[in-house]
Amino acid sequence: MAIRERDPKLFDQALEDCDKVEVLLGTKGHFKTTLLRARILFVRESHDESIRFCKLASSYSQNMVETVKALDVLDQVMAARIAARRKADEVERAAAAERKKKAEEAARVQKILDDFELMTPRGILGVDYSATASQIKVAYRKLAMNYHPDRPQGSHEVFQKIEEAFRALC
Repeated sequence: MAIRERDPKLFDQALEDCDKVEVLLGTKGHFKTTLLRARILFVRESHDESIRFCKLASSYSQNMVETVKALDVLDQVMAARIAARRKADEVERAAAAERKKKAEEAARVQKILDDFELMTPRGILGVDYSATASQIKVAYRKLAMNYHPDRPQGSHEVFQKIEEAFRALC
C-alpha cells in the first residue's frame, strides 16, 4: 500500500505520538519529532506546515548531520510544492483552453443561427426554387449529417432549424 493511500487516522496518531515524545523527553526529542512532523505533513501534502517544521527542526539540530537531514526533507517538500503548483497551472491552462473552445463553438453556432433567421427554408437548405423533392431531401441529409448533435461540429439548435426548414418544404 502506498504511503499516501494509508488511513489519515494513522497520521493523526503519529502526530499525537510526537507530542507525547516531546513531553517525555523534553528538548532531547525536539529535533527527531519535529522532523517526523515535517515528513508526516509532507505526505499529507500540507507543504506550508511541513516547511515550517523543517525550519524548526534545523534550529533544534545539534550537529551538521541533523541539519542536513532537515534540509533534505525541506528540499523534498519544496520539490513537491513546485510539482503541485505546476500541475495546478497545467490543469488551469487546460480548463481555460476548454472554456475558450466552448465559447468559440457557441459563437459559431450563434452566427449560424443568426444567419438562418434571415433565410427562407430553401435558403437554409441551400436549394433554389426549382429544386425537386429529391434534391431537397439530399440537401437536408447532407446538412443533417454535418450539424447532427452527435457530430463534432454538430449543434442541437442548428439541427432543429435544418429540420424545420425541411419539414416546411416537404
